[in-house]
Amino acid sequence: IAGKSFDRIIIKEDKDLRGRKPGEISQLLLSGVLSAGLPKSAASLIRKEEEALRHAMDHAIAGDIIVIFYEKLESLMKIINEETSKRVRVKERESSEITLAKA
Repeated sequence: IAGKSFDRIIIKEDKDLRGRKPGEISQLLLSGVLSAGLPKSAASLIRKEEEALRHAMDHAIAGDIIVIFYEKLESLMKIINEETSKRVRVKERESSEITLAKA
């Protein structure tokens, strides 16, 4: 579904590997989105959750929606608050709305 529904996808890796080797689950997810038709240029593999969020925020353009499947909300909220504060100071926006939903 994600490979057909999103313009860009950043895959991160959970700390709980569920008995698999590091990188194995993220590679399976990457293969899945590519086989669903997402262009390779639109897929990124950034294993650390915080780095993946920073990358998403750094590359987002006006109108983009960032969907996050996370393990630790606290560390991500810190990044979201820092980045949002920094961006609002640098450039005034009409809207800086962030909505979070836990899957």
